[in-house]
Amino acid sequence: MLYNDNFKLQQELRFNYVDYTEGFECRMRDINIFQSITVENGKIEKYWRTRNKVSSSQYVSRKNEMAIDRAQLHDGG
Repeated sequence: MLYNDNFKLQQELRFNYVDYTEGFECRMRDINIFQSITVENGKIEKYWRTRNKVSSSQYVSRKNEMAIDRAQLHDGG
């Protein structure tokens, strides 16, 4: 079994979604997430960073807002 105390793993995740929350305008937004894991002398350092203005947490909250907006529309009749 090979063992190395020092290495670096990098990956980039790319996905997009349609944003319905800004009025009636539909926008396609792109999200790029860059993950890097570095091991030096057996110590793991892991970090994420996004490379655009919209983060994945904002994406989740916007999905929830959209669901609430639709429910209110149906309630209002």
